[in-house]
Amino acid sequence: MAVAVVCFHTGSRAEHFLISADNAVHVFFIISGFYMAMILTEKYGFEVKGLKAFALNRLLRIYPTYYAALAGVILWQLLCHWTSHGHAPPHPLLAMGALLPWWGRVLLVLPNFTLLGIDLPFLFNYAPTTGLAWHANNHLDPGVSWLGLSVLIGPAWSIGSELCFYLLAPFAAKGAGCRAVLLLGASLLVSLVLKRYFQFETYFSGRPISSCLRWGCSRTNGAAGWRPGWSTVCAPGGVGGRL
Repeated sequence: MAVAVVCFHTGSRAEHFLISADNAVHVFFIISGFYMAMILTEKYGFEVKGLKAFALNRLLRIYPTYYAALAGVILWQLLCHWTSHGHAPPHPLLAMGALLPWWGRVLLVLPNFTLLGIDLPFLFNYAPTTGLAWHANNHLDPGVSWLGLSVLIGPAWSIGSELCFYLLAPFAAKGAGCRAVLLLGASLLVSLVLKRYFQFETYFSGRPISSCLRWGCSRTNGAAGWRPGWSTVCAPGGVGGRL
């Protein structure tokens, strides 16, 4: 699955012989959901001390690697600028920032350095004359910019989705499953509304199924491969493929 995602982002022809990148990401999220529920239930628990350890562990696993990759991207951009004697086109983050007011520039820059909300720019277009608009069906009119291009590391959108899940996972994984069912219903409803009224075909088609699997909660009783009484819950998917 990881190879399928890499082939998609590199444009390799090998992707035609593998599982689609979209489905691979869905499966990754499903696996993540079950794994987070497992370690919360069996390792960290739901007391304050355990949740603090869970949060710290997640941060240490994500941010050092991300910042190393981010530094590499920034150095590459500087190298391109230097070797072209300033003639290389600026990164879309800089180009779009020049069109936005100061608060708009802040909203574009912060997600790139904090990962919080880094998935949100993918959902919007911007034009100086009309302002923000939903990005639907990958269609861009002349003079309209897709804010998703302002993200320095595009695939990091999935990390933003995971961070949202980490905030909700303790709430959803605790208990017999009714909380997860409620979140499943809300997630599925949001997904269907956005697809029906905002035509997010690229981001939301097939997402309700992934959402059901990721928010679905089951309680096992000694089934092979699972410990008795272990509650499983899956990560949030229906809110959006890039949310």
